[in-house]
Amino acid sequence: MKTLVTGAPGWLGTALVEALCASNRAVRCLVHPRMDATTLKPYPVEVVAGDVTLPASLGDALKEIEVVYHCAGIIHPHRIRDLYRLNRDGTRSLLEASVAAGTRKFIFVSSNAAQGYNISRDRLLTEADPCHPVSHYGQSKYEAEQIVTELGKRHGVATVIIRPPVYYGPRQPERMIMVMRLMRQGRSMIFGDGLNLRSMAYIDNVVQGLLLAEERAPSGSLYWIADERPYTTVEVLQTMARLLQAPFTPLRLPAVLTHVAEAIDRGLGVMNRYAMGFHVLGEAAKDSACSIAKAQTELGYHPQVALEEGMRRSIAWAHDRGLL
Repeated sequence: MKTLVTGAPGWLGTALVEALCASNRAVRCLVHPRMDATTLKPYPVEVVAGDVTLPASLGDALKEIEVVYHCAGIIHPHRIRDLYRLNRDGTRSLLEASVAAGTRKFIFVSSNAAQGYNISRDRLLTEADPCHPVSHYGQSKYEAEQIVTELGKRHGVATVIIRPPVYYGPRQPERMIMVMRLMRQGRSMIFGDGLNLRSMAYIDNVVQGLLLAEERAPSGSLYWIADERPYTTVEVLQTMARLLQAPFTPLRLPAVLTHVAEAIDRGLGVMNRYAMGFHVLGEAAKDSACSIAKAQTELGYHPQVALEEGMRRSIAWAHDRGLL
């Protein structure tokens, strides 16, 4: 069985490639021509240059492919239109090309932002809840979900949508390394009471969910894939501080500052502009917590790693590479 993975050599894509290769799968990676694929060299994979936003570049990558894992996406763009160009339009192009190539199954990695925040802290989000996408990023992923569902039904291709929340673990990007550095210096911030709930997903848990989706998920299905339970902001920061052997002396700031940042983020979006700081701050006091009950029941999904061990591995990976 030949499998195509997009999003490698990115964070999730590489972890998925590693797992597929460990199962002796024939793996091909669609890599943007401007991306450095050096980190894929340890794996027995075929690398094909292509761009999901350019349909003419996808033909060779999809030859004889039975399963597509579409992990590629953009979270923090230079311009807002880039979110829709890659996350929405790129997904459409890849799925249409997959249909033309005779692909059997298409698994799309979406985001918690496609569904939005919790209405109340005591009720976890489920797949059956209505969607209220968060920001342009969430809207671009939500529209991509609709495209995947619609085209899958129209063309008879088995499609599955996976919604992971924020994930963490080895190979984390620089922005997360920066948070660890600040935490080690005893510099952290909490907005509001810090008891807002956030689902998170250790990277290997997400990979487990993706592989189960290929094996067991019926066409047209959607699943939340996350750690066993949500965590509070205070719990996440305390865990990081303890593992970093750093003092936990957070600067406590009023939650209203996050509302101001959210308003600025929206205003910038109207002008097709984006600033990561305002976007991240705008989410800092929100509740975004999901139930994984459907994936547990239908897929047999059981996340093996929780916050303490996941953060331990993440910090160890950064230490080993001299990043901390």
